[in-house]
Amino acid sequence: METISPKTYAEILETINEGIRMLDKQWNIIYANQALCTLLGYDRNELIGMSVFDLYPEKDRNKVKNLYADRMKGQSSRYESTFITKTGQSLHVEVAATPIFNDQGEFKGSFTIVHDITERKQFEAGLRKLSITDSLSGLFNHRHFHMVLADELSRARRYKRHLSLICFDLDHFKQFNDCLGHLEGDNIIRLVGQNLSVIMRSTDRSFRYGGDEFMILLPETTISNAYVSAEKLRKHFNANWPFTEVCWKSNLNQVTLSLGVAEADSQDKTDTLIKRADLAMYEAKRAGGNRTVAAAFTIGTANGLNFS
Repeated sequence: METISPKTYAEILETINEGIRMLDKQWNIIYANQALCTLLGYDRNELIGMSVFDLYPEKDRNKVKNLYADRMKGQSSRYESTFITKTGQSLHVEVAATPIFNDQGEFKGSFTIVHDITERKQFEAGLRKLSITDSLSGLFNHRHFHMVLADELSRARRYKRHLSLICFDLDHFKQFNDCLGHLEGDNIIRLVGQNLSVIMRSTDRSFRYGGDEFMILLPETTISNAYVSAEKLRKHFNANWPFTEVCWKSNLNQVTLSLGVAEADSQDKTDTLIKRADLAMYEAKRAGGNRTVAAAFTIGTANGLNFS
Protein backbone atom coordinates (compact mmCIF):
# COMPACT_ATOMS: atom_id res chain seq x y z
CA MET A 1 0.00 0.00 0.00
CA GLU A 2 1.32 3.43 -0.94
CA THR A 3 2.30 5.58 2.02
CA ILE A 4 1.68 9.31 2.31
CA SER A 5 4.82 11.39 2.41
CA PRO A 6 5.49 13.99 5.13
CA LYS A 7 5.32 16.65 2.40
CA THR A 8 1.81 15.55 1.48
CA TYR A 9 0.77 15.63 5.13
CA ALA A 10 2.08 19.19 5.38
CA GLU A 11 0.19 20.19 2.24
CA ILE A 12 -3.01 18.73 3.67
CA LEU A 13 -2.58 20.69 6.91
CA GLU A 14 -2.20 23.88 4.90
CA THR A 15 -5.61 23.35 3.27
CA ILE A 16 -7.44 23.08 6.60
CA ASN A 17 -9.34 26.21 7.68
CA GLU A 18 -8.81 25.51 11.38
CA GLY A 19 -5.61 26.59 13.11
CA ILE A 20 -3.10 23.76 13.46
CA ARG A 21 0.05 23.83 15.55
CA MET A 22 2.62 21.32 16.73
CA LEU A 23 4.67 21.77 19.87
CA ASP A 24 7.90 20.15 21.02
CA LYS A 25 8.28 18.79 24.54
CA GLN A 26 9.47 22.20 25.80
CA TRP A 27 6.12 23.63 24.58
CA ASN A 28 7.71 25.67 21.80
CA ILE A 29 5.85 25.94 18.50
CA ILE A 30 7.57 23.87 15.79
CA TYR A 31 4.78 24.02 13.20
CA ALA A 32 1.89 26.40 12.48
CA ASN A 33 -0.34 26.24 9.43
CA GLN A 34 -1.38 29.33 7.50
CA ALA A 35 -4.85 29.40 9.09
CA LEU A 36 -3.29 29.76 12.55
CA CYS A 37 -0.86 32.44 11.32
CA THR A 38 -3.76 34.40 9.82
CA LEU A 39 -5.87 34.01 12.97
CA LEU A 40 -3.10 35.32 15.23
CA GLY A 41 -1.66 37.91 12.84
CA TYR A 42 1.87 36.49 12.89
CA ASP A 43 4.15 35.45 10.07
CA ARG A 44 5.02 31.78 10.25
CA ASN A 45 8.67 32.48 11.08
CA GLU A 46 7.53 34.62 14.04
CA LEU A 47 5.49 31.77 15.51
CA ILE A 48 8.09 29.05 14.99
CA GLY A 49 10.21 28.81 18.14
CA MET A 50 7.78 30.88 20.24
CA SER A 51 6.74 29.47 23.60
CA VAL A 52 3.07 28.55 23.33
CA PHE A 53 2.45 30.14 26.74
CA ASP A 54 3.19 33.55 25.20
CA LEU A 55 -0.10 33.27 23.30
CA TYR A 56 -2.15 33.07 26.49
CA PRO A 57 -3.06 35.93 28.85
CA GLU A 58 -1.26 35.84 32.19
CA LYS A 59 -4.40 34.78 34.08
CA ASP A 60 -4.78 31.60 32.00
CA ARG A 61 -1.18 30.38 31.97
CA ASN A 62 -1.17 28.30 35.16
CA LYS A 63 -4.34 26.50 34.08
CA VAL A 64 -2.84 25.78 30.66
CA LYS A 65 0.44 24.59 32.17
CA ASN A 66 -1.48 22.06 34.27
CA LEU A 67 -3.24 20.79 31.15
CA TYR A 68 0.10 20.49 29.39
CA ALA A 69 1.50 18.49 32.30
CA ASP A 70 -1.41 16.07 31.84
CA ARG A 71 -0.52 15.87 28.14
CA MET A 72 2.91 14.51 29.05
CA LYS A 73 1.11 11.68 30.84
CA GLY A 74 -0.71 10.78 27.65
CA GLN A 75 -3.97 12.63 28.25
CA SER A 76 -5.69 14.49 25.44
CA SER A 77 -7.67 17.61 26.32
CA ARG A 78 -10.30 19.96 24.95
CA TYR A 79 -10.79 23.34 26.56
CA GLU A 80 -11.81 26.93 25.94
CA SER A 81 -9.36 29.74 26.48
CA THR A 82 -8.21 33.09 25.15
CA PHE A 83 -5.36 33.80 22.74
CA ILE A 84 -3.68 37.17 22.38
CA THR A 85 -2.99 38.16 18.77
CA LYS A 86 0.08 40.03 17.59
CA THR A 87 -1.88 43.31 17.81
CA GLY A 88 -3.03 42.58 21.38
CA GLN A 89 -6.58 41.58 20.47
CA SER A 90 -8.21 38.86 22.58
CA LEU A 91 -9.65 35.86 20.75
CA HIS A 92 -11.89 33.22 22.31
CA VAL A 93 -10.73 29.81 21.14
CA GLU A 94 -11.52 26.16 21.63
CA VAL A 95 -8.39 24.04 21.77
CA ALA A 96 -8.21 20.28 21.13
CA ALA A 97 -4.79 18.83 21.90
CA THR A 98 -3.34 15.33 21.57
CA PRO A 99 0.06 14.17 22.89
CA ILE A 100 2.69 12.80 20.51
CA PHE A 101 4.92 9.87 21.50
CA ASN A 102 7.66 8.16 19.51
CA ASP A 103 7.93 4.41 18.94
CA GLN A 104 9.81 4.04 22.22
CA GLY A 105 6.95 5.68 24.13
CA GLU A 106 8.85 8.90 24.76
CA PHE A 107 6.84 12.10 24.89
CA LYS A 108 7.79 14.35 21.96
CA GLY A 109 5.21 17.13 22.08
CA SER A 110 1.62 17.68 21.03
CA PHE A 111 -0.64 18.22 18.04
CA THR A 112 -3.27 20.93 18.49
CA ILE A 113 -6.33 22.12 16.59
CA VAL A 114 -7.45 25.68 17.37
CA HIS A 115 -11.02 26.78 16.59
CA ASP A 116 -11.96 30.46 16.77
CA ILE A 117 -15.17 30.79 18.83
CA THR A 118 -15.06 34.57 19.29
CA GLU A 119 -18.27 35.18 17.32
CA ARG A 120 -20.08 32.48 19.27
CA LYS A 121 -18.94 33.98 22.57
CA GLN A 122 -20.03 37.45 21.46
CA PHE A 123 -23.43 36.06 20.44
CA GLU A 124 -23.80 34.31 23.81
CA ALA A 125 -22.82 37.52 25.61
CA GLY A 126 -25.41 39.41 23.57
CA LEU A 127 -28.12 36.93 24.51
CA ARG A 128 -27.15 37.16 28.16
CA LYS A 129 -27.26 40.95 28.03
CA LEU A 130 -30.75 40.81 26.51
CA SER A 131 -31.90 38.46 29.27
CA ILE A 132 -30.86 40.85 32.04
CA THR A 133 -31.70 44.19 30.39
CA ASP A 134 -34.92 46.18 30.35
CA SER A 135 -35.39 47.06 26.68
CA LEU A 136 -37.17 50.37 27.30
CA SER A 137 -34.88 52.04 29.85
CA GLY A 138 -31.67 50.25 28.90
CA LEU A 139 -31.16 49.45 32.59
CA PHE A 140 -30.83 46.04 34.20
CA ASN A 141 -34.17 44.32 34.79
CA HIS A 142 -36.09 43.09 37.84
CA ARG A 143 -34.78 39.53 37.59
CA HIS A 144 -31.16 40.62 37.47
CA PHE A 145 -31.70 43.00 40.38
CA HIS A 146 -32.55 40.19 42.77
CA MET A 147 -29.53 38.15 41.68
CA VAL A 148 -27.13 41.06 42.06
CA LEU A 149 -28.63 42.21 45.38
CA ALA A 150 -28.19 38.74 46.88
CA ASP A 151 -24.56 38.66 45.76
CA GLU A 152 -23.81 42.17 47.03
CA LEU A 153 -25.46 41.52 50.40
CA SER A 154 -23.40 38.37 50.82
CA ARG A 155 -20.21 40.23 49.90
CA ALA A 156 -21.02 43.13 52.26
CA ARG A 157 -21.57 40.74 55.17
CA ARG A 158 -18.47 38.66 54.43
CA TYR A 159 -16.11 41.61 54.19
CA LYS A 160 -18.02 43.93 56.56
CA ARG A 161 -18.47 46.56 53.86
CA HIS A 162 -21.14 49.22 53.40
CA LEU A 163 -23.96 48.65 50.91
CA SER A 164 -26.79 51.06 50.23
CA LEU A 165 -29.94 50.87 48.14
CA ILE A 166 -31.91 53.68 46.51
CA CYS A 167 -35.53 52.95 45.61
CA PHE A 168 -37.47 55.57 43.66
CA ASP A 169 -40.49 56.08 41.50
CA LEU A 170 -41.92 58.89 39.42
CA ASP A 171 -44.32 61.49 40.82
CA HIS A 172 -47.24 62.42 38.49
CA PHE A 173 -46.18 59.81 35.94
CA LYS A 174 -49.63 58.20 35.65
CA GLN A 175 -51.23 61.58 34.95
CA PHE A 176 -48.59 62.35 32.31
CA ASN A 177 -48.95 58.89 30.75
CA ASP A 178 -52.77 58.93 30.71
CA CYS A 179 -52.95 62.43 29.24
CA LEU A 180 -50.22 62.27 26.59
CA GLY A 181 -50.22 58.56 25.81
CA HIS A 182 -47.94 55.59 26.33
CA LEU A 183 -45.40 56.68 23.73
CA GLU A 184 -44.68 59.87 25.69
CA GLY A 185 -44.72 57.85 28.90
CA ASP A 186 -42.11 55.54 27.39
CA ASN A 187 -39.96 58.59 26.66
CA ILE A 188 -39.97 59.41 30.38
CA ILE A 189 -38.76 55.89 31.23
CA ARG A 190 -35.95 56.30 28.68
CA LEU A 191 -35.14 59.71 30.18
CA VAL A 192 -34.70 58.12 33.61
CA GLY A 193 -32.25 55.62 32.15
CA GLN A 194 -30.28 58.41 30.50
CA ASN A 195 -30.14 60.42 33.73
CA LEU A 196 -28.88 57.43 35.67
CA SER A 197 -26.13 56.75 33.14
CA VAL A 198 -24.93 60.35 33.51
CA ILE A 199 -25.18 60.77 37.29
CA MET A 200 -24.39 57.45 38.92
CA ARG A 201 -20.87 56.08 39.39
CA SER A 202 -19.55 53.22 37.28
CA THR A 203 -19.56 51.03 40.40
CA ASP A 204 -23.27 51.68 41.03
CA ARG A 205 -25.83 49.51 39.25
CA SER A 206 -29.25 50.74 38.20
CA PHE A 207 -32.35 48.66 37.57
CA ARG A 208 -35.88 49.16 36.33
CA TYR A 209 -37.78 47.31 39.02
CA GLY A 210 -41.13 47.51 37.28
CA GLY A 211 -43.46 50.14 35.82
CA ASP A 212 -42.13 53.49 37.02
CA GLU A 213 -40.17 52.09 39.97
CA PHE A 214 -36.37 51.88 39.92
CA MET A 215 -33.57 50.57 42.14
CA ILE A 216 -29.93 51.59 42.45
CA LEU A 217 -27.35 49.47 44.27
CA LEU A 218 -24.40 51.40 45.70
CA PRO A 219 -21.58 49.13 46.94
CA GLU A 220 -19.04 50.53 49.40
CA THR A 221 -21.44 53.39 50.19
CA THR A 222 -22.83 54.64 53.50
CA ILE A 223 -26.42 55.79 53.78
CA SER A 224 -25.35 59.44 54.06
CA ASN A 225 -23.33 59.23 50.84
CA ALA A 226 -26.17 57.36 49.14
CA TYR A 227 -28.49 60.18 50.21
CA VAL A 228 -26.17 62.69 48.54
CA SER A 229 -26.20 60.60 45.34
CA ALA A 230 -30.00 60.38 45.41
CA GLU A 231 -30.33 64.14 45.80
CA LYS A 232 -27.86 64.71 42.98
CA LEU A 233 -29.97 62.49 40.73
CA ARG A 234 -33.23 64.19 41.75
CA LYS A 235 -31.88 67.68 41.11
CA HIS A 236 -30.32 66.67 37.79
CA PHE A 237 -33.63 65.14 36.66
CA ASN A 238 -35.51 68.33 37.57
CA ALA A 239 -32.96 70.63 35.93
CA ASN A 240 -32.95 68.67 32.68
CA TRP A 241 -36.70 68.09 32.33
CA PRO A 242 -37.39 68.49 28.58
CA PHE A 243 -41.20 68.61 28.64
CA THR A 244 -41.86 71.91 30.43
CA GLU A 245 -43.82 73.42 27.54
CA VAL A 246 -45.80 70.22 26.98
CA CYS A 247 -46.77 70.10 30.66
CA TRP A 248 -47.73 73.79 30.65
CA LYS A 249 -49.96 73.43 27.57
CA SER A 250 -51.61 70.30 28.96
CA ASN A 251 -51.90 71.64 32.51
CA LEU A 252 -49.77 68.79 33.84
CA ASN A 253 -47.39 68.67 36.76
CA GLN A 254 -43.75 68.04 35.96
CA VAL A 255 -42.74 64.46 36.60
CA THR A 256 -40.34 64.35 39.56
CA LEU A 257 -38.65 61.69 41.68
CA SER A 258 -39.49 60.39 45.14
CA LEU A 259 -36.50 58.51 46.50
CA GLY A 260 -35.95 56.26 49.50
CA VAL A 261 -32.48 55.33 50.71
CA ALA A 262 -31.52 52.42 52.98
CA GLU A 263 -28.23 50.90 54.10
CA ALA A 264 -27.85 47.18 54.68
CA ASP A 265 -27.11 46.00 58.19
CA SER A 266 -25.69 42.65 59.29
CA GLN A 267 -29.16 41.11 59.72
CA ASP A 268 -30.64 42.21 56.40
CA LYS A 269 -31.95 39.82 53.80
CA THR A 270 -32.87 40.99 50.32
CA ASP A 271 -36.54 41.48 51.19
CA THR A 272 -35.89 43.45 54.39
CA LEU A 273 -33.47 45.85 52.70
CA ILE A 274 -35.91 46.38 49.82
CA LYS A 275 -38.76 46.94 52.27
CA ARG A 276 -36.89 49.63 54.21
CA ALA A 277 -35.91 51.48 51.03
CA ASP A 278 -39.49 51.11 49.76
CA LEU A 279 -40.96 52.48 53.01
CA ALA A 280 -38.63 55.46 52.83
CA MET A 281 -39.70 56.12 49.25
CA TYR A 282 -43.39 56.10 50.22
CA GLU A 283 -42.57 58.45 53.09
CA ALA A 284 -41.10 60.81 50.48
CA LYS A 285 -44.30 60.55 48.42
CA ARG A 286 -46.53 61.14 51.46
CA ALA A 287 -44.52 64.26 52.23
CA GLY A 288 -45.38 65.67 48.81
CA GLY A 289 -42.90 63.96 46.50
CA ASN A 290 -39.87 65.41 44.76
CA ARG A 291 -37.64 64.63 47.72
CA THR A 292 -35.36 62.00 49.26
CA VAL A 293 -35.94 60.21 52.56
CA ALA A 294 -33.35 57.97 54.23
CA ALA A 295 -34.73 54.95 56.07
CA ALA A 296 -34.21 54.12 59.71
CA PHE A 297 -32.63 50.72 60.34
CA THR A 298 -35.78 49.24 61.90
CA ILE A 299 -38.51 47.91 59.64
CA GLY A 300 -41.96 49.17 60.49
CA THR A 301 -41.10 52.78 61.17
CA ALA A 302 -42.40 55.44 58.82
CA ASN A 303 -39.88 57.94 60.06
CA GLY A 304 -36.92 58.66 57.85
CA LEU A 305 -33.58 60.23 58.62
CA ASN A 306 -32.85 63.69 57.32
CA PHE A 307 -29.30 64.50 56.21
CA SER A 308 -30.05 67.94 54.83
